Amino acid sequence: MPLICTECGERIESDHKFCSNCGTTIRPHPSSPSPTSFSPPSQEPVLAESKDDDDGNDDADLQLALKLSLDSSYNAPPMSAYFADDDYLLALELQREEERSREDTLPQIASSKMFSRTPNTHALDVKATFNYTDKKTLDPIPKRVLVKNARPLQNSGALDLLTNGFALVPQETSLTTADFYDNSAEGKKLREEIYYAEMESLIMQHTGADKVFILADQVRNNNRKDASKQNAFSGGSVSGYASVVHSDYCAKRSTQSFLRANGAPANTRYMLINAWRNIDDTNPIYNDTLACCDTTSVDDEQDLIRFDAPLKENAHCMSYKNGLSLGQCAEQYRMNTKHVDKHRWYYFPAMEKDEVLLFTQFDSDPSRSSRFTFHSAFHDSTVNQSMPARQSIEIRAMCVFIDEDDDWGVSHNLIKNTILDSIQLANVNDTKNIGVSLQMKLAVAAQRKILQPHEVDVIADAAALDSLEDIDVIINLCAERKHEFVLKDWSNEVIREELQRAKRGVKTKSASKSKAKGKALKKKVTLRCHHCGEPDSAEHHRLVHGHTH
Repeated sequence: MPLICTECGERIESDHKFCSNCGTTIRPHPSSPSPTSFSPPSQEPVLAESKDDDDGNDDADLQLALKLSLDSSYNAPPMSAYFADDDYLLALELQREEERSREDTLPQIASSKMFSRTPNTHALDVKATFNYTDKKTLDPIPKRVLVKNARPLQNSGALDLLTNGFALVPQETSLTTADFYDNSAEGKKLREEIYYAEMESLIMQHTGADKVFILADQVRNNNRKDASKQNAFSGGSVSGYASVVHSDYCAKRSTQSFLRANGAPANTRYMLINAWRNIDDTNPIYNDTLACCDTTSVDDEQDLIRFDAPLKENAHCMSYKNGLSLGQCAEQYRMNTKHVDKHRWYYFPAMEKDEVLLFTQFDSDPSRSSRFTFHSAFHDSTVNQSMPARQSIEIRAMCVFIDEDDDWGVSHNLIKNTILDSIQLANVNDTKNIGVSLQMKLAVAAQRKILQPHEVDVIADAAALDSLEDIDVIINLCAERKHEFVLKDWSNEVIREELQRAKRGVKTKSASKSKAKGKALKKKVTLRCHHCGEPDSAEHHRLVHGHTH
């Protein structure tokens, strides 16, 4: 019996898998009343045939889908018909038809032409390979995971940026595709004056922030990427896709970004956020799109791995003398595979230019369920590979939230506005107007022999995760290491001076004192790996951590 193509309406013989007219893969919806029924594109799309896994894990995949569908804590859209391969799963699908119909009547954020130019995008739930990270060797570990279409969740109101870590929001931009690639002085000024303002307004609207600062932007296109850069994290005018599960900042690095907000009161809550957009004037994103992991499915304590991605060949991430960051690495988190079966991954298929994906990078409030969102680009092999490559831009921004004080009384608006007006973003190279970080104080502690250099990064990151006060960390450290604490020795002025002295190679007070007493400074220095604390060497990094130091 011939079938009717759901894309173009042409008749298709039953022994054919593809429409000869438009090339659409044919698979009737299991709940359709008749195999010849024609469903217009505005109805729920029929899933396309997907390639079987080469590793023979079809049964495992089916069990995973069944497990997710029966898990009451998994607040996901109805299970895809792709997995309805037996009577039981088909029954589940039929039971949810009524709920599915209600979702279709809700306001749709997606463009009505979402699928009009996209081959095989009816297969909205896909299986894809994601690169996790080995906790011991730091090598990539490829894992096949289910990536679900997030649009039904978004449309039903079940997805929240501050709860799940990501959300799709509508916003047009006045810039063209060419504007995003223009790196002349005029082009950069156009982006900073117009696009930055557009994004500041959008982010403020959807986060409730009192003030938003744009930190950086990055255009990505694999066909036009800067081949001189080591990886997707190395920057350049155009970068490639970052196809590894990661967060852009670790907690310690986030704190250093916040210190650029010169004039912000102590204990100010802040959030780093990413705004991700398709910049193609004519095409949606066909492939290599971005997927986000639901933050409520991530165990922060057990899933995180501190990872430093070198930004150039033979990069040194931390100073072996005092543990201070050298700015040669992207300091991130990555995820191990311990709970990969619990992680819930989502994406928004066929993103148009007038849609923006917001996802959190770090929230300074430890009580928040969404503090950082792991994400990764992924490749769908079922999509026609001749389609145009993804073109996107990401904006990294910082949100500042000012808590009102009851003591402000009736003048609270005036006081709050005065505070906000005083907060200015310091240039990344303006070290005099950027606050002193805990890592800098701990580096001075290492210079004073209170702790080892390899401990600096670990302590600074743990303190940032727990939002601990710098002074409390220093007091506890001195007490633990039986070192006398004197408040003036830890002032910002003293810290800056000692770091400058160390940079110039000037001996510290303790060294001068030892020399005055006639003690020869002939200490054997054992360099320590900043990853594990073991004796450091190029061979150690190659064998244990899989990369050169």
